[in-house]
Amino acid sequence: MKRFAAIVAIALAADTFAAERLGLRQQLYELNVREALPLQVFGATAAWAVDPSIVDVATWNGTVTLTARAAGKTRVVVLTPAGEQILEVSVSAPRTAAKVTQPDHRNNASAEVRYASADGSIQNNITVRRETAKASTEVQVRSVHYGSEVTLPSVSYRIFTKQRELTFLDRAVESSPLTLDGAVLRGVHYLDEHWRIHAGVTTHAVYQSFLLPTDRETVLGVGYRTGALTSSLYLQPGQGAMLSLLYDYAPHDGISGRAELGIGRALGAAAELQVDRGRNRMRIDARYRPDELPSVRASGMSGLVADGSWSRSSAHGSYAAVALSATDRSFTATADSAWRVRETLSFLSGASYGTFENGRSKNERSGSVRSLTVPVGAQLDFSRGGLTALYRYARNSDSNRGGHGFRLAARASLRRLGINAYLDRQEQAPTLSLIFREQPELALALEQLGITATSPADIARALRENDELIALGYINGVTIDLAPVRTQAALELSFLGASAARHQIRARLLRNRIESVAAHVDTTIATLSYARALTAATDVFASYSYWRTERNGQDAQVQPFLEAGVRHRFDGLPSSAGGGAIRGTVFIDEDLDGISDGAGVANAEIELDGMQRTQTDAEGAFVFRGVGRGSHRVTARIPSGYFTTPSRVEASPGETIRFGIAWTPARLQGRITNDAGTGIAGVRIVVSRGATKHEGVTANDGSYSIVAPPGAWTMSLLADTVPAGYALGGLEARDVTLIRDQPRDEHVTVRANRSINGRAPANAEVVVQPLGKRVRADGQGRFTIRSLPAGELTLIAAAESRTVTLPPGPAALTVDLSAPAPEIRIVEAGERRDTMKWIVQIGAFRVRANALDVLQRARRTGVDAKLTEGPALSIVRAGPFATQQSAAEAAQRLEGAGLDAVVQPQR
Repeated sequence: MKRFAAIVAIALAADTFAAERLGLRQQLYELNVREALPLQVFGATAAWAVDPSIVDVATWNGTVTLTARAAGKTRVVVLTPAGEQILEVSVSAPRTAAKVTQPDHRNNASAEVRYASADGSIQNNITVRRETAKASTEVQVRSVHYGSEVTLPSVSYRIFTKQRELTFLDRAVESSPLTLDGAVLRGVHYLDEHWRIHAGVTTHAVYQSFLLPTDRETVLGVGYRTGALTSSLYLQPGQGAMLSLLYDYAPHDGISGRAELGIGRALGAAAELQVDRGRNRMRIDARYRPDELPSVRASGMSGLVADGSWSRSSAHGSYAAVALSATDRSFTATADSAWRVRETLSFLSGASYGTFENGRSKNERSGSVRSLTVPVGAQLDFSRGGLTALYRYARNSDSNRGGHGFRLAARASLRRLGINAYLDRQEQAPTLSLIFREQPELALALEQLGITATSPADIARALRENDELIALGYINGVTIDLAPVRTQAALELSFLGASAARHQIRARLLRNRIESVAAHVDTTIATLSYARALTAATDVFASYSYWRTERNGQDAQVQPFLEAGVRHRFDGLPSSAGGGAIRGTVFIDEDLDGISDGAGVANAEIELDGMQRTQTDAEGAFVFRGVGRGSHRVTARIPSGYFTTPSRVEASPGETIRFGIAWTPARLQGRITNDAGTGIAGVRIVVSRGATKHEGVTANDGSYSIVAPPGAWTMSLLADTVPAGYALGGLEARDVTLIRDQPRDEHVTVRANRSINGRAPANAEVVVQPLGKRVRADGQGRFTIRSLPAGELTLIAAAESRTVTLPPGPAALTVDLSAPAPEIRIVEAGERRDTMKWIVQIGAFRVRANALDVLQRARRTGVDAKLTEGPALSIVRAGPFATQQSAAEAAQRLEGAGLDAVVQPQR
């Protein structure tokens, strides 16, 4: 303990102004009101609009969807692993010239072919979805070819309405901790507001991205929910029956819990509790399921499993956390803390204790291993790189002396290139030994798991999260050993391209050495992966892994792995039943009135459903023949110019659509600033002429731009969009004349309200320098000075003086001139005293039962998920998180459990 040393660490921090500092390209997208535009932004984790009243933004699986709500202009910020990407979005009012039909249905599909060298298999994945206003259907088929043998490890047909779900064949079922907890049943499934019915047999289990065959177990489960209570009956031939009573408790948004009692040939119980009080959080999750209680093996091991955690964070980034975990075989307790002394410097400390019982069953236990580890270190956070260093002291049950170790980690990024590396060395280190059934790809994943488990908490978590593999027999033995010396090193390089091809390259090298008295084992795992987009809808990917294990005195074992595949997405599905032609024209509309000026646009590119493309002829006409029945998406593109009609419309065979284009429209532009010259964001500007209106909204720097037909217009500011604290005088409408190809600049200055309130000696005169203003305090010494400019001012009263600085924006400032000890408090309008917080969106569901299923799956990962009931949707989300990094870590855990997770700033 006396040898503890504090060492400095750097962790990569996100920079909210990275896009501007790096000069990332700003792309312009033009939409019309009620028009939606999906964009493929590789690696996108979150996105939001500066003005959400103009554009709604949703992020899902690398697709950012922009939905235009009102005319105007705003910016959309997209977060990617490489930083921020800024999208300029201009929304225009809809025109009647282009036919815009509301689609009565929408189809999409994806197909993927994947080859794996480990077992020589070819895997095909096909997913087809159809959505209508009343219902949606989904068909999913996964086939695997081993030479001439073909298997269907996963196949399902699902029907969703607003009130219910009906699934045939495969479905992952998460009813409750004691019944079906993540098991996949092949059969029939029905869920609505009250009933939950599952009948079928287990065919496979899902572990990370693996589909693992299981022994067939027949299950029939019927549950009925009324209020917060769900009663269920589950039957398993050969094991018996179990009655489950589940109670959900959620008095308000900050507290949620559930308790379950299972009655069969034995008694089981489970309980969960989540408490979120802002910076204080607590979670308790416990389950006791005896062997005599009927259960599906894929739902995990029986026995006792309990977890609990508590954490508290401060506004400036310090935190403290405690976690406990217990099973029949292990117990761990950890405590971690970080004290942030500066914006870039934090000191770290903690302790970790673990005890493990070796052997597969109680009768086979071969002794216990106990370990105590105490780390001490420090951390430095910069904008584009860092270094982490920890010293660790460890004691264990087999050694009378302690062991020493350290961990150094470094991370850096340069635009779209990321580098991560660490070096870890421990003495008397607990190691996880896995004996697994022969399945090469799974063996590699488990080997990586064993290598990266470096602490008692890591090992306990590995045993807990992979208990289904133990129950299914894929891990035949789990042993905890103590290595005299263990040294690990890893290096990872990643590159995310910014081009349309969305190149993604990752290289990872992991090296592990375990040294004993007379032997050593070296493990090397190297992986190189590459992915890119061939088209907007087609991606290819490939990866190569090299796995080598060396034991002194034995030949090295080498196992290479190669995997490659192609994935294609369809915006629409082809139809062989009937069909027809979709025709249209692209015309010149320089007056921006939606009416052709008499000329067509040649060589404009027209796209149908993202798959077929053609160009307009000399008259601006185009046609798609042999188009299947139903609604189709037609998109027009031009190298320059401005669409005066929607550029994307829905059309059916037999319809004619028209696109209008203006090459050189008139433009009104300028800035809205306060009297200190600082731009004001979010102010809406309107140019009107009779009943015709065009709108724009100011960006962060106060700039705006409005495209309109040439001629005389009236420009005005919408007063209700001017932020609080500004004087509305002088915002009268003004006449402007717009000329084609000659942008008109109009700047508007809005005065910010700034005042000083305070106290001085009774009836004293207060002088404001250098303005020369004079006011007199009243009999109680109170005074107020209004209409002040930004900048430094000095207040003088009797023998006292104070110098203060008024900010550029609206402000109210309090000054005490009545005593020698001044107290100054500045409150700026719109000031945010807390730092930005982040949430993780997990899903929105029409069927509440589906939301409850996802909620429990999320909670099983250790993420504090919550359910919010809306009039039409049940929304599952987690957070808020104090930092974007903590939210990203929660999202990573959710994605590892097969859940969709999107990190977004809390609004």
